[in-house]
Amino acid sequence: SVIRHQGGRESLVTPLIPAHPHLSCVFLDNGLVSRVIPHGKPAGMVELRLVVRAGSVLEDGDQLGVAHVLEHLAFRGSDQFPDDGLVRALAAYGNRFGAHLNATTSFETTIYKLQLPVEALELGITVLHEWAAGLALPSDAIEAERLVVLEEWRRGRGPGARARDVLHPLAFGG
Repeated sequence: SVIRHQGGRESLVTPLIPAHPHLSCVFLDNGLVSRVIPHGKPAGMVELRLVVRAGSVLEDGDQLGVAHVLEHLAFRGSDQFPDDGLVRALAAYGNRFGAHLNATTSFETTIYKLQLPVEALELGITVLHEWAAGLALPSDAIEAERLVVLEEWRRGRGPGARARDVLHPLAFGG
């Protein structure tokens, strides 16, 4: 599907945000695209997502896992929320990591997600900004998260992973 915007600009509706009759889309001057779909459930809540079009497919062999490590580091500190300040600030609104606050990294994207009461929308926008451009990346935190990601990878090395190791190069042409 194609969305036509004021001024004649067009964008594709991606599988990440399927076509919806009430979808509004705004192109910001800084290149970001804001998509809003109103909903009523749960009442008084908003869900915010930052979709970064960067995942493991962009990594060279000696960079595997970098996107995933950055995803983890997003919760370890930023310019405005040092150390665990981001998680603490969101916890003040009842957020729990995993249930209301999380992220995923795939081949093509890294998606950061949070749910907040409507009255905390400004805080949520600030958090999205920090995830996009304000991460603190101290070397000790990078090393700690690198070890966490390696352990996640090791735990996932069952038969399915071994089959993917063979099938992906065939399916994706090397």
